[in-house]
Amino acid sequence: MTSLRKSYKLHIGLLRAAIPAVLALLLPLLGGCSADEPSDITPPASGSDGNLHLSFRMNTDAGRAATRTDDQGHPEEDAELPLEEAFNTRDFAFYIFAEGNDEASRGDGARLLYANFDIHNTTDPYTMITGAGGQYNVTVTLPARTLAGILGHELQPDSDNPVRFRMILLANSTAGFTDEMAGGEGWGSSGVERYRTGIPHAAGATTFGDVIQAAESFRFSYSDMHEDSPDSYGATVDGVVKGTIPMFGSISAQASERQLLASRPYERIYFGEVFMLRSLAKLRVRDAIREKSADGFPRLHSARLIYEVPDAYMVPAGASEYVNGSQVHTMRVCNPAEGTTPTVASLNLPFISLPTLSSAFRGTLLSYLPEQAITTGRPVLELRVQTRPFTDIYGLPTNSYQPTDNSQLADCSRLYTIPLAGYNGQGFTWGDKILRNHIYDLNVDYLEGIGLTLKASVADWTLNRFELDFMDNPSASVATWTGAGTGTDLTKGQIYVRPWDSEGNREPVSCTFTVSTPLNATWTAYLVSTGGDPGAFRFKTGTDASGAALTAETVSGSTGSPQALEIISVNPHPAVNSSAILQIVVAMDGGTRFMEARITDSSFKNWTINQSRQ
Repeated sequence: MTSLRKSYKLHIGLLRAAIPAVLALLLPLLGGCSADEPSDITPPASGSDGNLHLSFRMNTDAGRAATRTDDQGHPEEDAELPLEEAFNTRDFAFYIFAEGNDEASRGDGARLLYANFDIHNTTDPYTMITGAGGQYNVTVTLPARTLAGILGHELQPDSDNPVRFRMILLANSTAGFTDEMAGGEGWGSSGVERYRTGIPHAAGATTFGDVIQAAESFRFSYSDMHEDSPDSYGATVDGVVKGTIPMFGSISAQASERQLLASRPYERIYFGEVFMLRSLAKLRVRDAIREKSADGFPRLHSARLIYEVPDAYMVPAGASEYVNGSQVHTMRVCNPAEGTTPTVASLNLPFISLPTLSSAFRGTLLSYLPEQAITTGRPVLELRVQTRPFTDIYGLPTNSYQPTDNSQLADCSRLYTIPLAGYNGQGFTWGDKILRNHIYDLNVDYLEGIGLTLKASVADWTLNRFELDFMDNPSASVATWTGAGTGTDLTKGQIYVRPWDSEGNREPVSCTFTVSTPLNATWTAYLVSTGGDPGAFRFKTGTDASGAALTAETVSGSTGSPQALEIISVNPHPAVNSSAILQIVVAMDGGTRFMEARITDSSFKNWTINQSRQ
């Protein structure tokens, strides 16, 4: 089963950014604060005095990429359409829990420290998401005292006792972009209210189990994200999907009391990478017809799916025990809501042709469907093979998939009804159920006089990216660089700083660029660690009287004019290789939204600053 698990590395298409809450993923709910109330957190300007600094990463290239199979032997495959990676910032919630020392506050009893369900309007400047190019870091700062009530004591600087954390991530709960289409505020903005009213979020009181239990009731109809719009001739229409796929993630981590108190803004406690599960499966039908004429016939013409489970649950079976990065093998069927009558005929779905393929050749057709059992009766695939060309109104052969009338469709094609349980007395190898986050492949071969030959397979849907799309990107020039050292490859976006052993020969790497639009806006540059020492690089802002470099963690400027940045390494004798992504974030609309400005060409997404160990 192709697993839909892509490691949802937040692929922030237009990244909300860091300071002011640039994706403030975790708004504190301390002391009764909610996602739209100000936080009482006032961390110090530097150091770790009284605060905890936490982070985790969302990464599209992690997981089982090395083996490309799951524990059932299913290979992994990437996403094919933007909706499979889409991440709706108006429909996102994140929860952090801590375990106490008593039995009741462990496991599912872990109590809530932090929650955010309105990232788009969060104003907390100390919680953020930064990153690009498939690697995104989430950082959180909160007072150490917030743990005292759960642990039963203040954190001790000399204690190696572990503090255990659990986290829950929910995305795209409303599935469709219905609010925007109805003239509302934007994509799925009702998701904020759904989290606010549907999931408890009392700091120190709400438990991990409480949130899981509430999230387990979240269901959605596939019709919310899919247009049921096939025409009478079976022509497939691109763009029939109008929404996003709901997703779920959970991760556990721990750190000692000593480590937590020793954490600093650039020496954070790193919790690891979070992988997300899509709530739907993908069915993919491929034209594998081997014997074709010179003009490409016979060919796969169209397909549609008929099934009797119209709804899906957002959260998988066994959500409270879900292990981050694993694949699900237990089905959670969403039965009709109480008082409603199940329907079948109204849920006939058109398949979607891949945009990467020429419109002249419908080589692969796609659809998505909720978890359900595979029986001899449902789901059923209606598949049409076109055996020869249609003719146009002049009677001339045409490569179009559109016949002139129904009689021509019948003359030039064959329609087959294929239960997903198997065909022609032979069962398919993908088992007796449709599971979320899996891809079900059906390869279609056809020979005149013999008919269809079908081969089924299953794979894991892997490493997808979340798109945090804020529309309307800022425009910027490609950065030019000077001062880079050995190993630099500008064609791949890799910049290396030169080795140094004294302040006198610590040469920065420098770049110039221009963020041209929007005018009269402010940009901020960040160095987002992607490996090695999290504090390996800083921006050089000048020199002091002794000639030593003055540095800063971020640098800001105004749009509309050329800008220059200087980046230096902190450690002259590093023991590890370190790297960081250079990210430029622009404050849009008076600082109400934040987007990433790309200062690269189209061959890569971000510049990476590197330092080799010495």
